[in-house]
Amino acid sequence: MATSNKSSDKELMLEIANFDSNAFGYLYDRYSALLYTLIKKIVGDQKTAEDTLSNTFLIMWKRAHQFDPKINNVYAWLMLLTRNKAIDVLKRKRGDHGLPEYTEEYEMKEIVPKLSPEIGAMELENAMKMNDKIKGIINSLTDAQKLVLDLSYYEGLGDKGISGKLKIPASTVKIKLQSTMGILMQKLTN
Repeated sequence: MATSNKSSDKELMLEIANFDSNAFGYLYDRYSALLYTLIKKIVGDQKTAEDTLSNTFLIMWKRAHQFDPKINNVYAWLMLLTRNKAIDVLKRKRGDHGLPEYTEEYEMKEIVPKLSPEIGAMELENAMKMNDKIKGIINSLTDAQKLVLDLSYYEGLGDKGISGKLKIPASTVKIKLQSTMGILMQKLTN
C-alpha cells in the first residue's frame, strides 16, 4: 500500500506496524500538535512536554503492531497512549511513591491502551469537529465537577488522591466523578 497524507489513520497505523517511516511521518504531522497540547496541559513545562511527545511517538512506533485494526480508532488509541504516558511522566516528576520501575512489561500494562472493538471509528477531522460540543458540555459543568474531572484526567488522580488533595471524603469524590461522567456521556450522545 502506498501511503500518503490522504491515507486514513488506520491505513497509516497498519503501515507503521510494518516500519514504514513515511506513514510514521504523516501520522506525526497529523497528530503532533494536538498531542503536544494535551501533554503540555498535563506536565506543565515545555521541555518535559517535548520530551514526552517524542517518547510517546517512539512508543507508538514500537507498539504499532499491537494496535488492533478491528478497533479502527487510532485517534482514541493515540489520545489514551499520550495521556497515559504524560500522567506517568508527571507522577515520576512529582516523585509519587509506589510507582514501579518503568519496564517493557510496565509500558504494555500501564501506558499502551487496550480499547474495545465496540468503540466506533473516528478520524482526527471528526474528533476536531466535536471539539466545540465537548468544550460547551464541559463549560456547562459546575466548578466542582470541572475540578474533579481535571484532577482525574489531567493529573491522573484516583478517588483517594482527589480526596486527599481536596480534603473531602473519597466516597464524595467517587459520586462526583460518576455523576460528572454520566452527564458528559448523556450530553455527548444527544
